[in-house]
Amino acid sequence: MLTVVYTLQDQVDLSVIRPALGQAGIKYMIRTFTDSAYNGIFIPQKGYGEVLVEESDAEKAKEIIAVVTSPLEE
Repeated sequence: MLTVVYTLQDQVDLSVIRPALGQAGIKYMIRTFTDSAYNGIFIPQKGYGEVLVEESDAEKAKEIIAVVTSPLEE
C-alpha cells in the first residue's frame, strides 16, 4: 500500500527529490495537484503534489527527503 511521505511545494522540490529516491532504489509515485483548467490556482492551498512510497520504504524515504530538502549550511 502506498503512503504519502512528503507534500511538494513546487517543481524544484520534485527535481531534487525524484533523483534522490531513484538513487536509493526506492520506488515512488508522484501525484500532482496541477489542473490545466484552473491554471494552478489550487497549488498554494494544497502544494504542487505528493510523494507516495510503499509503507515499508516510508521511513527511509522521509530521511532522504529531509536531507535533500534541508537548507544548506554556511
